[in-house]
Amino acid sequence: MGRLEWLSLPALRLSPWLAKTDTGARTSCLHATDVSLDADGKTVHFVTTGDDGQALPCRAKLSRIKSIRNSSGVASQRFIISTKVELPGGLHFDMEFSLADRRHMKCPILLGRRALAGHFLVDPQSQLLLGSFSSFPHPTTHPLL
Repeated sequence: MGRLEWLSLPALRLSPWLAKTDTGARTSCLHATDVSLDADGKTVHFVTTGDDGQALPCRAKLSRIKSIRNSSGVASQRFIISTKVELPGGLHFDMEFSLADRRHMKCPILLGRRALAGHFLVDPQSQLLLGSFSSFPHPTTHPLL
């Protein structure tokens, strides 16, 4: 896999997005704002942003809460969810994501080494090795291309 790859999160109804692979990051991360936990403590509600800048409300089952250090070394408690990931070529599996505000990052999704280990080798000089955006159903244009 390359440093950038397409993926979708069908259980969250999120169409293909560019994800950045980061073998230096232990945990994968999904852009999320307005994160809150249901009164039952089992469901997380959050808002992410689509390619067009539109707010997309989402909810997912909480896997756990974990202390995670950002790239600056600052630790914070984050909600962790598990959801199905689809990649080009029909690859699909469950992956865990921490929820964090990534609005200032180029890619709304970061794929960490735990999600990649045992499944992929990463070529940091290449991108989109798994397939193109058009390999997903109903492709449109993407502003990052």
